[in-house]
Amino acid sequence: MLNNLSKQIVPNLTKKSKGDAGRIAIIGGSADYSGATYFAAMSSSRVGADLVFVMTTEAGASIIKTYSPDLLVYAHLNRKNATKISQFLRSMDVVVIGPGFGQEDDQINLMLDIIRTCKVLKKALVIDGDALIALSYNVDILKNYPSPGVILTPNFREAASLRMAVKDNDTNWYNYWDDCLGDEMLSKGMLNNLSKQIVPNFNKKTKGEAGKIAIVGGSAQIASAPYFAGISSLRVGADLVFVFTTDAAAPIVKAYSPDLIVHPYLSKKHASKITQFVRSVDVVVLGPGFGREDNETELMLDIIQTCRNLTKALVLDADGLLALSNNVDILKNYPSPGVILTPNFREASRLKMAVKGNDTNWYNYWGENVSVLLKGYEDKCYTSNPKVKWSLLGGGSIRRGTGQGDILAGALGTFYNWALKSNLCDNSIQVMQSVAMYCAAKFTKACNARAYDGNGRNMIASDMLKKMHLAFNDVFEI
Repeated sequence: MLNNLSKQIVPNLTKKSKGDAGRIAIIGGSADYSGATYFAAMSSSRVGADLVFVMTTEAGASIIKTYSPDLLVYAHLNRKNATKISQFLRSMDVVVIGPGFGQEDDQINLMLDIIRTCKVLKKALVIDGDALIALSYNVDILKNYPSPGVILTPNFREAASLRMAVKDNDTNWYNYWDDCLGDEMLSKGMLNNLSKQIVPNFNKKTKGEAGKIAIVGGSAQIASAPYFAGISSLRVGADLVFVFTTDAAAPIVKAYSPDLIVHPYLSKKHASKITQFVRSVDVVVLGPGFGREDNETELMLDIIQTCRNLTKALVLDADGLLALSNNVDILKNYPSPGVILTPNFREASRLKMAVKGNDTNWYNYWGENVSVLLKGYEDKCYTSNPKVKWSLLGGGSIRRGTGQGDILAGALGTFYNWALKSNLCDNSIQVMQSVAMYCAAKFTKACNARAYDGNGRNMIASDMLKKMHLAFNDVFEI
């Protein structure tokens, strides 16, 4: 795919006018290191840019001009020419800063000034050589850099310096500067990229680091719902999945799979055990197969309050949404890391009526840490941040079997935990919730499509479980 896309970006120069194939600025160079600037500029020109401009020092300019008559060389690289530098940058398509610039204090400060100017002008920027050293002195200067963004080109030693500077020694140190949005909407391209970023590398991980997920629900009549949610959470990649269910449902869930840890304590008399249980997990998925009797609704509301007191990430699904419609204020101003609701159209209508808000912003009722994944042929994400909303049309198949919603809820529990641990967009809760919901929605539809391909109209939810590894590869290109 990369080879194909690489060929697609090469422009057809037929009927192009001067400048259409690129105006590139190379900023750097001194009397001692003019060769670095020359090589960068000449390479840009020979690759095919129409106009390549070199902004360098007076000493560097006199040398670079002797190397080649094909480059446009400006000898304005000092702080007293700040206005000229700004005007120069304004007219460029891409700025490459750093080759042969130098590492003295005044040179470091000038490079940082130029990076700030590029940020204000929203210029595409490549940072190389000495500019990477400058960046390591002020890593926050690239925070929230607007589109079209920045590319860093460190070697191993320079990357190590940057990693130390951002005080993040894990494999995702390069996400430090990624705010995802700036002034933009969260695009499908960004969602796909961020989805891949949250998937953890299991190498050298210990048990529990990829997630401890609780599925709370089930009854003797509907033991399959917590099973589908739990096994999906586990198959997506959580290390430990606990099913907290009733005494009657527990042996049924255990019989479905030996891989789930099943606790038969789902009753009010075990309130202290429920609290201890909730305290020990990363995400709680509440509702699948729980039941709708008054005592069951009351117990769900108690568990929601416990999650709130313990500031636990919470996914509310199925019967949990019905309980919420009976007491919508229980989620008001829920603390970070927040709550994700997963209603279908009918459940969303009930919630909308319950909050007495029939306008399009009913989902804002609970505050900034509560987001909604509206399930259907077109899945929709709603959050308090309009920049991170999305819709996912189609996918899946014409067959939607019982249990698919439970599969999504369980998968979402794992994706939600991964997103929260990935430091996305400076830990923006709405972004992390949005990405987790997108992963769950897209993954569930991919499971459905794979299962339908093999089973046709007789497909059932159990068939989707068998295709999860293929669907995961489809979505995350593993």
